[in-house]
Amino acid sequence: MQSRDSVYNYSYSLKQQRRSDIFFGLIYILVIFLLCISILTFLIFPVSVSSQSMQPKLSGGEIVFATPLASPQKENSLNIPFFSSILHCVPLNRGDIVILAPKYHEKTTVWQKIVIKVVRFVTFQKYDPITSSKFVSQNYCLRRLVAMPGDTVYLKNYVLYVKPADQNHSLTEFELTNTAYDLLVEEFKPEWHEKGEFSGNLDPIVLGENEYFVLADNRSHGVDSRYWGAVKSDKIAGKIILRFWPFSKFSAF
Repeated sequence: MQSRDSVYNYSYSLKQQRRSDIFFGLIYILVIFLLCISILTFLIFPVSVSSQSMQPKLSGGEIVFATPLASPQKENSLNIPFFSSILHCVPLNRGDIVILAPKYHEKTTVWQKIVIKVVRFVTFQKYDPITSSKFVSQNYCLRRLVAMPGDTVYLKNYVLYVKPADQNHSLTEFELTNTAYDLLVEEFKPEWHEKGEFSGNLDPIVLGENEYFVLADNRSHGVDSRYWGAVKSDKIAGKIILRFWPFSKFSAF
């Protein structure tokens, strides 16, 4: 009895069929790959929470999903209005938890960004092939969006007070959002409250065009706009819309 391989050696039609199967198999894999890349780039991508900076809402080890459709339009953007309206169709509101892209990400090429997205997808954002920096400013992180462009803000006893550009008085961050969240503040040495990145007080500042103010819910540990200052629109890569893991805490944001 002839083996299957020997049959292919003698049958031209079977050879052609095998080549066709291989070709369409590769096309199928390529289509699936491009579909995954498109989803990761334009719709939704997973993020592994790697720190305790967003406690009590989010804890380290949890997995959430973010959408880049909620990212603000970039400063000096050349996007075509129609496509721009699609790419930024999900509203970005006060109280949202946003994902901040690391500084190096702004300098990467399109192909590097594709590689980053694929590797970060399969590792749930735990590994980045471009850098392994441990500095906060060089890694993706989650923060609460608490003030928008044009707002005047100041911090008192760890609570942010916000005066929107169209109002005459300040309100607390909780009064200006429909999103319910709690803060976590731990005890520090007395002298730590008035200085450093974990200070509970901050003098008034006015946010410029395309500037946003972000804070950690755990204000005793999360480095945020108290240390960085306001973040530009091109730093915001999207907002969290869903907690996927653990299943016992499955919830939408």
